[in-house]
Amino acid sequence: TFTDGDFLKANKTTLGADNGIAVAMIFAILESTEIKLPSIEAVLTTDEEIGMLGAMALDTSLLNGKKMINIDSEDDEVLTVSCAGGSDFSANLPIEYESKTATEITVTLQGLKGGHSGVEIDKKRVNANILAGRFLNYMKSRCNFDIISICGGDKSNAIANACTIKLCCNDTDKFLSLSREYLNVIKSEISAREPKFNPTVTLGAQGEFSVIAPQNKNDIIGILATTPNGIIEMSAEIEGLVETSLNLGILTLDENAIRLQFALRSNKQSALDALEEKLYAFFERYPAKIKIGGK
Repeated sequence: TFTDGDFLKANKTTLGADNGIAVAMIFAILESTEIKLPSIEAVLTTDEEIGMLGAMALDTSLLNGKKMINIDSEDDEVLTVSCAGGSDFSANLPIEYESKTATEITVTLQGLKGGHSGVEIDKKRVNANILAGRFLNYMKSRCNFDIISICGGDKSNAIANACTIKLCCNDTDKFLSLSREYLNVIKSEISAREPKFNPTVTLGAQGEFSVIAPQNKNDIIGILATTPNGIIEMSAEIEGLVETSLNLGILTLDENAIRLQFALRSNKQSALDALEEKLYAFFERYPAKIKIGGK
């Protein structure tokens, strides 16, 4: 591999994991002169990980085959015959800022395992964005502070393994003491499943900062502290199978809005629809703009 600006690319080969294996298998079959095969059409699509955009844009009139084998497994002796359906659910919460003179504090929740929101959603891994909500909700009733920024996760289908919160506060001694004490409680609580969790609280300089307005601050803390996340339902038909789940994979803040992006999954269309409706109902109490895509 090699880097090209912000992109990691492959040199004369494919870059990927499960999809890279699939491409290699297809090419191996196509170039084989020893295997007796019927007529084969190989279909390689783009943008699979961000919503199967290439598959949805495929002109199937170009194909003659009537049966398809979909190769998307990590094991070369396994063919996946079905998978969960899904959708991307995003909520944008408009925000306003005000100026505040105080001392900056950075809270970093890091060292969590993370993982794939499909394969590892049942592994009891802690989502850093959800943990940020728990932390902020605890601190809100015990110490005055304002939020400068908050950012966690970079893919909706990945369990967020880190979240960074920039705050400002006047009573820094109280905030530092309470926050470090509570983060140590959390660290002890989750140590068996997240042994490398390593939160830090760092004191910065005093200055004038643009902070989220109080009502917006209360809204985002309330959302993060109470939003549905993780396993919603286990399958009654197949033992050990997660039927329906969701993952808050992206939490970002810009000058206009706080953006939350969830990856929803279910192997039943009606359950997926119900989960979307559940999130709609949840966000109705907030002035959020909702968008669903990537179905």
